[in-house]
Amino acid sequence: MSKNLDGKVENFVKNDLRWLSFTEVQKKAIPKILEGNNVLIESGTASGKTEAAMIPILDLMLKDKAQGIRCIYFAPLKALINDITNRLMDIFKPFGFDVARWHGEVSLTDKKLAISKASILVTTPESMEGMLSSKNVPKERFNNLRFVVADEVHNFAASPRGSQMVCLFERLQLYTEYKIQRIAMSATVGSIQEILDWFIGGSELPSIIVSNSKQRTKSIHVVHEDEVEIAKLLKHLQKKGNRKIIIFTDSRKNVEKYSRILNNNGVHALTHHSSISKELREHVENRFKAKRKTMVIIATSTLEMGIDIGDIDLVLFLDVPYTNASFVQKIGRAGRKSSHTKAWVIARDYNSQMRLLGVSQMLEDDIVEGIFPLDYYPQLLAHQLISFSYERGKLKKEELAQLLKARPFKRIEKEDFKAVIDYLVEKGFLYRNPGGELLPGDKTNEVIEIGAKKMGFVVLFPGSVEYQVVHRGTEIGTLQPIFVQVLKQERESKGEAIFNLSNHGWKVCRIDDSKMKVIVEEARSTRIPDWMSLGARIEYDFAQAIRKAIISRKIPETVICSRSLKEQLQHIIDQESETISKKPVRCCEYDPKKKGTTLYTYFGDLGNLFASILLNIKGVKSVKRDWRMLFIKGKKEPEYYLELLKELASKSREELSRLITMHILDNPKTMKYLYNQLGDSLKDYADEHVIAKSQAEFIIDERVCQNIVES
Repeated sequence: MSKNLDGKVENFVKNDLRWLSFTEVQKKAIPKILEGNNVLIESGTASGKTEAAMIPILDLMLKDKAQGIRCIYFAPLKALINDITNRLMDIFKPFGFDVARWHGEVSLTDKKLAISKASILVTTPESMEGMLSSKNVPKERFNNLRFVVADEVHNFAASPRGSQMVCLFERLQLYTEYKIQRIAMSATVGSIQEILDWFIGGSELPSIIVSNSKQRTKSIHVVHEDEVEIAKLLKHLQKKGNRKIIIFTDSRKNVEKYSRILNNNGVHALTHHSSISKELREHVENRFKAKRKTMVIIATSTLEMGIDIGDIDLVLFLDVPYTNASFVQKIGRAGRKSSHTKAWVIARDYNSQMRLLGVSQMLEDDIVEGIFPLDYYPQLLAHQLISFSYERGKLKKEELAQLLKARPFKRIEKEDFKAVIDYLVEKGFLYRNPGGELLPGDKTNEVIEIGAKKMGFVVLFPGSVEYQVVHRGTEIGTLQPIFVQVLKQERESKGEAIFNLSNHGWKVCRIDDSKMKVIVEEARSTRIPDWMSLGARIEYDFAQAIRKAIISRKIPETVICSRSLKEQLQHIIDQESETISKKPVRCCEYDPKKKGTTLYTYFGDLGNLFASILLNIKGVKSVKRDWRMLFIKGKKEPEYYLELLKELASKSREELSRLITMHILDNPKTMKYLYNQLGDSLKDYADEHVIAKSQAEFIIDERVCQNIVES
């Protein structure tokens, strides 16, 4: 069994964990981590990635026997942190190493114990940000930090939280004499080398990718919604021996809606989504894991990542997902023991069936969408300088140089850096003393030392303020203010307001706006709350996969379709073939009825947003778009608009960035929309020009430029 492990660790693995052998990914990863490499582990769900990372870390910790926090383990969800902490305790506790969690729902007492005793700390980027900028956390506890680990790294890389996390790596490096070893894990990575480069940042250690070549067999059945009744389908699947089933849907509203339908038709379904309270979600997780009887959970993406709820027999999708990465991650929850994944998918409408073509094609090509993290992020630099100045007391050149090694700042030029500093000094976040040194300003002290403001500062993603739903002192879940207003109006007009949440009906007794609480009592209800969200986005790679499936003029054989659905898919392929030409962009003739022309691009939502902005810059104002086409109102021929696009697409990235930046500054609505797409809460820390340039860099897609030029 040994992969150069210490005898104590090997005996523990054999005798206590009762492993007969390592998994394939463990055999590959363990020796590479023991050698001191940065490692990105790419392997399917339940292939043993966590142990592949942490067992060699245990071995190395035993050999040097230093004190303090030796390893910081980052995970994207609080529920996942709780689960990982328990799993790591089983590995590290027998050797005398404490494992502790730290996030917003951990008590102050437990946090004090964690910082004083833990050798391994499991946390989130925002919690780590809070620790580094806290006077109550003794930083000497990081003096022997040797490892940082990121679970579900694809989730981090796709969001501002990931950019925050890799900045924290550079800041933590300043506390320790060790060259921090960085280890990342993911089941689904498209642009894997790009993610590795982003993750390692300023690390000087050698870096490698460890991939698991062993593939699970998959049985993916797809039917049209007209062919099935959801309750009857579930009963059929349960009779076939599928005792534990997860149903995934794309919204909280659909979780509540379909749980009601299932429970009314003899299928007991538990509910799991982000607006159900933590306690009730954990109750559902524990109940599902512990019970041997037939059970169903219906959930949003809250169960997409690796929270341990036991062995899943089958995954059912109530619609086709908008990304293959999400689809692969979710089907990976099933068939852990058998290495055979079983899934059923309901394809609802024309658009759903188009997405099915994309999923099928990407499964056939064995790829998922690429993720390309930002490497120009000046507003995050401003945020980090505020936190960093408070943490260090003074910004020294060598410390700034370490921070600037983080990948999000790769393309920050001297003038950008100066603009960020000047703005922070002007707004009082930084103070420049007569000697030219930079210190935290009054505004920084105010933001970080006032609890409520600090919470808003360390959390980079925009938070929605929601009302707590409370029954007899217990939180049931949350509602958005817009729906609470509807409940208020109903109480005034009808005398009562009732709704459904967490699979129960509730009647509103009182609404306390000052405490943001809705006090309820039990009632019979089928009313489902409304929750607002930005909606799903189709990325460039996924749109191109759909295009490829249409070009092939055949249904990919990676999924098992009903005869009826095959006929519908073939009809779609035949019909949509008219939207595709040999060149990347298909120009359609002017349509006198619609008074405009269409360019079929298949660039995805952001790709076509980029293309529409290019047309706007050239003076074309009336452009509508979706993930696959641009519709331009006007009497000119489509080739005219294509030539306008080619003129800009052939320019250098620097010139494109300059032109788009100026356009954004002249169009506040565009700036606001792009900021929502970027998804952070940092616009108060940099001036408009810097933010507009960062948005331009975010939206520019060189793949789109290449396709336009080649058309």
